[in-house]
Amino acid sequence: MASTAENSTKTAEKPFDPISVFRVVDGVGIPVIFEEACKRPMEDHVDLLKKMELSPDDVLLVAFAKSGTHWIWEVVSMLLTGKADYEKRTKEFAMMEATEIEQLESQPSPKVLNSHLPLRLLPRQVKEKKVKVIHVYRNIKDVIVSGYFHFRQMPVLKDVTLEGMSVLTILPPSTTVISHCERE
Repeated sequence: MASTAENSTKTAEKPFDPISVFRVVDGVGIPVIFEEACKRPMEDHVDLLKKMELSPDDVLLVAFAKSGTHWIWEVVSMLLTGKADYEKRTKEFAMMEATEIEQLESQPSPKVLNSHLPLRLLPRQVKEKKVKVIHVYRNIKDVIVSGYFHFRQMPVLKDVTLEGMSVLTILPPSTTVISHCERE
């Protein structure tokens, strides 16, 4: 049995800080892992994203994370192709904040793109060209439970607790579910 002296010399583990895995850009928390995928600082990526070229027949799915974007993305892809076949590519290749701008722009139109970013960080042409936007809503309780099980699969977040999912309410105001759904 360990002595009291030995126990007192052990350093307490620092609790997981969910904010440490987000980069705040223009008041919005974006997972830092996306910078690696974009191959540039997230601030630069968002600036380029705002200038991205879109076509009027493109479709943009926007939703807070874990709100059902993948499911809707599959349905919209099927409707555009006229075939009830699952998309062979992964949804992530069309995720605007996690894919290089050049790769997004090179996709043929109509593109089905998706994002967890608020409208003010998306391409300006969404409004200018009247791109079709589908905004997916989901009950906040479902978002938290879905996020909990999703994040637990990631090595950096494997120790997150259900209580730790309160990150949805402590991120910068424009990152929360409520503010994500507000009209811009």
